[in-house]
Amino acid sequence: MASFSAFFEGLGTVVADGEGVSFAAPEAGTGLELGRDGSSTSFMPLHDLTAQWDQVTFDRQKRTVTVAGEGFAYTYQVPPSLRPG
Repeated sequence: MASFSAFFEGLGTVVADGEGVSFAAPEAGTGLELGRDGSSTSFMPLHDLTAQWDQVTFDRQKRTVTVAGEGFAYTYQVPPSLRPG
């Protein structure tokens, strides 16, 4: 949870509680939620995803979060408009 919060710090609203963590940037139409139970939800202007994961990888250089589970992997990319200059 600390890694998630640090990754999205300053980019929008980050909430961490007993159920999981979430990031939302409504002005950019984007967000990502990771539940303690392995559930995830993401939304971007052109797509969204709901899936079960068992691994999360943060790439600070590429500004991506990859969630992976049995037979799938999804990479959430922080929109360029939210990235620090």
